[in-house]
Amino acid sequence: MNAQDRIEFEKLRDILSEKNTLLGRLDERSLNTYHLVEKLEQTQAIQNGRVRENTKKIWYILGVLGIVGGAAGTALSQVF
Repeated sequence: MNAQDRIEFEKLRDILSEKNTLLGRLDERSLNTYHLVEKLEQTQAIQNGRVRENTKKIWYILGVLGIVGGAAGTALSQVF
C-alpha cells in the first residue's frame, strides 16, 4: 500500500465513521420522535375523554332546562 492509497483509505474510513455517527443520531432522533408521538396520543385520548364528559354534562343540563322550561311554559300558559 503506497502513501496515496493510505490517504484514500483514511478518507474512506473517516467518511464511514461520520456516516455511522449520523446514522446513530438519526436513530436517536427517530426514537425521540416516536416517544413524543406516543405522549401526544395519550394526551389527546385524555382530552377527548374530557370533551366527551363535558359534552354529556352539557346535554344533560340542556335536557333538564328543557324539561323545566317546558313545564314552566305549560304552567304559565294555563295561568294566562
